[in-house]
Amino acid sequence: MTARIWDFNSTSTTAQLSGHKNIVSCCAFSNNGRMLCTGSWDKSLHLWDIATGSYRRTGPKTIERGHEGSISSCCYSPDDTMLASASYDQNVIIWDTKYNLQKFSLKGHNGWVNDVCFSQDQKWALTCSSDMTIRMWNIESEEKMPIFLANKISLGLKLIECTQCGKKFSITEAGDDLSLTRCVFCRLKDRSKVLNITTEIE
Repeated sequence: MTARIWDFNSTSTTAQLSGHKNIVSCCAFSNNGRMLCTGSWDKSLHLWDIATGSYRRTGPKTIERGHEGSISSCCYSPDDTMLASASYDQNVIIWDTKYNLQKFSLKGHNGWVNDVCFSQDQKWALTCSSDMTIRMWNIESEEKMPIFLANKISLGLKLIECTQCGKKFSITEAGDDLSLTRCVFCRLKDRSKVLNITTEIE
């Protein structure tokens, strides 16, 4: 019911993480090295801030309302904005790491899901199962899925539809500026075009 962080050079334990109520079945570092996720047969995920060590004072952040079965695998997306967890309940859940909310679940396997991973462009999730199948899921339009929007609204966040790409973004992402009508990605695209033009002129 514990996880350990090991130092390869000294082959010794640098941290022992306790908190799960059953066997720890999987773990994954975030790609920026700041967070560690552990999954357990107690059906919960624990998120440990290993960069600041804040878990020593306050414990890990816990996600426990999602799976109905033991968790078998967990994985961060390449940009660390999403976390995937696979379970013996035959489902995979994609979580938003900013709010620790469920974005959506992937249902279709007829056996427990062994493993899950993201593609580098984050448009696809790959899962394998005891039903002897491997499945690829297109998750490119996850921001438009009703459950994720409902979860954001439940936090009291105002959602705005981008006038350029049509995707919804929360008012917190707009820096509380009500005059903004485009999401940060569209604004950055325009900015990069201007920078490219300036570079070519020079």
